[in-house]
Amino acid sequence: MIYIIIISAVLIIGVVIASSICERILCTPERLDRDHEFEYLLNYGYDIKKVYESVTFNEFSMDVPNGYCLKGVVIPPDGPSPFEDGRKRAIILVHGRTANRYTMLSHGEIWHRLGFYVVIYEQRAHGESGGADCSMGYYEAQDLEYLANEIKKTFPEDTVWGLGGESMGAATLMIAAEKLPWLSFIYEDGGYTDLRTEVAPSLYYKAKLPRFPFTPLVIFFFNRRHEFSIDDVRPIDSVRKIKAPMLFVHGGDDRFVPTPNVYKLYEAKEGPKDIKVFEGTPHVKAVLMHHEEYFEMLKDFCIKYEIIKEDAQNE
Repeated sequence: MIYIIIISAVLIIGVVIASSICERILCTPERLDRDHEFEYLLNYGYDIKKVYESVTFNEFSMDVPNGYCLKGVVIPPDGPSPFEDGRKRAIILVHGRTANRYTMLSHGEIWHRLGFYVVIYEQRAHGESGGADCSMGYYEAQDLEYLANEIKKTFPEDTVWGLGGESMGAATLMIAAEKLPWLSFIYEDGGYTDLRTEVAPSLYYKAKLPRFPFTPLVIFFFNRRHEFSIDDVRPIDSVRKIKAPMLFVHGGDDRFVPTPNVYKLYEAKEGPKDIKVFEGTPHVKAVLMHHEEYFEMLKDFCIKYEIIKEDAQNE
């Protein structure tokens, strides 16, 4: 009997320790550098080096109210503006967990081709930005709201603005967007409805850990770490309040943020909206595996909602 008690105690302690480690990994992602992201993109056949060498990077740093500095770049368009109305177009791109500014060049290159100014920054605890940990969208949304309003001041008043991102970056922008009423359009790729329901599939995808007992324990440790609840990270609630046209994108074979998330987000959005699911495609890989189709999708979305005109685009 004593052996059963000892073994049970050891197993329970092991599960608790493993759950604590998983939560720490979730909230303290490894900071990956340019070379790592280049290799990642090249492995999917995306010629990131060609893109990197063909655009101009204007670096910036911005101190945010949460107490650290965010680093980023502004990529200006090549040549004269293609837009007949004389107004500039600009988009802010938001990367996901463990990614950085270089990851989002796969998106930025599309908008650069369309004649946009492209703003890419690194979220807290990522790349060269400050911040000790990742909150999976809570503090990140506050940072984005502040950064977007500050960046906007450096452009002409009549600039047409968009917002785009993937995975955790998509969750971040959905939360922030309800407080940025001046946005003309938004697109998200691979975002989750709420953080609580995302814990279980991410644990299984990354470590093959079952929902019970790990999910409730990871949530417990997450809530202990932060001064907010995991239930405060609910992009789907913010989506209901967004007025700007939105494009919801997802991989049809997404097992990290399961595909049903996109249908729930789409249904929650009122007003102008579109949806595109890339069948057989894993988490946020559509922009790499179907790059030209992705380009056409974003271009058509902007034409549909009169962000750009069909005959004014860089092919």
